[in-house]
Amino acid sequence: MERSLQPLRPQIDTIYFDGAAWGIMYYMQMFDTIDREIVRGNVSKNARYYTTSSGALAVLFRVVKMSTNQSIDWFHRYRLDSSKKIISGQDGISLSQYQIKVLEEIIEFEPRAYLMAMEYGLVVGITTERTGFQWIDSFDSNEDLMNVLLCSFHIPLMSTYDARYRGEIAVDGGIGFNIEKFFPTKDPNTKLTITTCESPNFNINGSVPRIFCLCPTIEAIARHYTALGNSAILKYFNHRNRDTAPREIDRHRTNGMLAKIPAEVFWFLRAIQPIDRTIADLHLPVEN
Repeated sequence: MERSLQPLRPQIDTIYFDGAAWGIMYYMQMFDTIDREIVRGNVSKNARYYTTSSGALAVLFRVVKMSTNQSIDWFHRYRLDSSKKIISGQDGISLSQYQIKVLEEIIEFEPRAYLMAMEYGLVVGITTERTGFQWIDSFDSNEDLMNVLLCSFHIPLMSTYDARYRGEIAVDGGIGFNIEKFFPTKDPNTKLTITTCESPNFNINGSVPRIFCLCPTIEAIARHYTALGNSAILKYFNHRNRDTAPREIDRHRTNGMLAKIPAEVFWFLRAIQPIDRTIADLHLPVEN
C-alpha cells in the first residue's frame, strides 16, 4: 500500500530565520527541504517568512528564485573577496560594501524583487531608536526593500551604511528582537524557528562559532556548516513527521546571535560610528 503524504500535524505556516551575518552559510541549503515539505503538505505554500538581519537575505535568494547552487556560489564569491580585503587591510571589516553589492546584484537579477518579496511573504524585522523593534512586510519599491534590509543588517561599527527607516535611526533587527514578545504565533505546531546559535528558544539551533559569523572563514569550514544546516533541517522534519513533541521554549533566553550584548551598547556605537554610505549611494536598475 502506498504511504500517504498527508501530514500528521497542522501545517507550519510561520518560519523564522535569525540573524547570522556570515553565518548565513548555515541556512543556504535549507530551502530545498522546505520546498519538499511544502509538496508533502507539512509546510503551507502560503507560509510567511519572518526574518532579521542576514536571515532576510537567505530568504530573499529564494524570493527571486535563485537556486541553492546560485546562492551558495554567491556566498563563496563574496567570502573570498572579503577575506582577501581584510588580509590586505584594503577595506577594513565593514559589511555594508558587500551587503549593498549583493542587493544590487539581486535586484539586477530580478527587477520585480520588492513585489515578489511581498507575494512570497517576506517579513523583515528592524530595530529603530524611538519605535523599537518592528516587523516590515510592505515595500514601496526596490529602493525601499533594499533600505529595510540594510537597516535589519546594521551591526554598528561593522556596518557603515546610514541605516534609517521613516526618519528614525535603525540598527540590526536582532538587537531589539525578543522571540517571546514579538514572534507572531505561540502555537508550537505551526511555527519553525531557526538560528545559528545554541539556544533552546529555537526549533533548529546550530553551533556556529561567533567568529565564523562575524568574519568570513575558509571554504572548507563554510561548506561544513552549510552541510550541518542541511542535516539539521532534515533531522527536524524527520522527527516532526514521526510526531515527536516540539521543543519547549526556555523563557530565560530570548534572542539569538546578539542576545548577550545589552542594546544600549549598540545604540552608543551607532551614535559614534563612521558612516560612509547612504541611500543616495544605492545604484539600482530602472524599474519597468
